[in-house]
Amino acid sequence: MGIVMSAVREGKSWLTASILFMVISTSAAARPLVIGSLSEKADAELSLFLPVAQYLAAGLGQFGIDSAEVRVCRTHAEMAALMSSAEVDLFIDSSMSAMAVQQLSGGGLLARRWKKGVAEYSSVIFTRADSRLHELADLGGESIAFEAPFSSSGFLLPAHEMHHAGLTLTPSDAPQLPHSVAYLFSKADENTLLWVLHGRTSAGAMAEYKYAQLSAPIAQELRVIFHTVTIPYHVVIHRPQLPEMIRAALHDRLLAMDKSAEGRLVLNNFEKTTRFDDIPEEIQLWLRTINLDLITGTN
Repeated sequence: MGIVMSAVREGKSWLTASILFMVISTSAAARPLVIGSLSEKADAELSLFLPVAQYLAAGLGQFGIDSAEVRVCRTHAEMAALMSSAEVDLFIDSSMSAMAVQQLSGGGLLARRWKKGVAEYSSVIFTRADSRLHELADLGGESIAFEAPFSSSGFLLPAHEMHHAGLTLTPSDAPQLPHSVAYLFSKADENTLLWVLHGRTSAGAMAEYKYAQLSAPIAQELRVIFHTVTIPYHVVIHRPQLPEMIRAALHDRLLAMDKSAEGRLVLNNFEKTTRFDDIPEEIQLWLRTINLDLITGTN
């Protein structure tokens, strides 16, 4: 304000003084664009997501955004809390994981990410070839290995399908109901495969493409008993109350990344992402019908 007052004393118009005050106020309110990620390995996530955040932030200077940050959490509830309090602006993750955060925070869908050139995928539930299990209903009273609580292909999507088939999932260390399915987290798809092969669990779940890769050498020893629906590989969600002009600018900047050499370089270093595009309307409608509270609780 002192600078503005000085400008007026030097004979400049009140209009000039007002403009100067607005510029000073905007500068004082400058803040970073923050992208969130879920992981137990914060350092790796920071190096992966920061170049993307910096690229997006570089086009948002007119909105008072002058830098970029990455926030890493371990649970959906923690990430949702940061988005609800405007401490995280964007969250990029697999579809079901992103929707868990969206439902807890009240944020909105923004774009689809073509991670490793792939737009969508499905998951499979599999068992040993000599197992008595032949369809989803046979899992009642058995056990299943999932990858991790925040994995779409390795937990949320197959668990969602199991729930809608009438199966009840309970952690393996909790009291089991007569026909519930006990579940454990293996922490890696490779572990899930080994647990099924060696009988630690009756079944396992993972992305269909990953299963095809890992099971190829031993395909005769395993059998798929269920294929899930197909969903976007990764999506981008924005926090609630993100100003519409910033939301629109972020959407346009994301969708234009593959149109420039600089953008393509950032995309390629972001796990060989080829582009971002709009999520098809029919898929958006399906994503909005799921109720992940039944699966994740406060994960």
